[in-house]
Amino acid sequence: MQSLNEMTEEAGIDFDQFIESIKNQASIAQMSEQFQVSEKTIESLQDHFFHYGIGSVQGGD
Repeated sequence: MQSLNEMTEEAGIDFDQFIESIKNQASIAQMSEQFQVSEKTIESLQDHFFHYGIGSVQGGD
């Protein structure tokens, strides 16, 4: 499993801005518009953040 930083980079989203948007409680629709990605992408990234945190990497053997 990738880290959130890797996932945001892969989606073309600035990691720090993504975290700032979560901190500011931006809606999924607002973030989707801000980062020019689908709402599904934002939902997936937020789900990863709230479930695993920022730096979780699993299975990196």
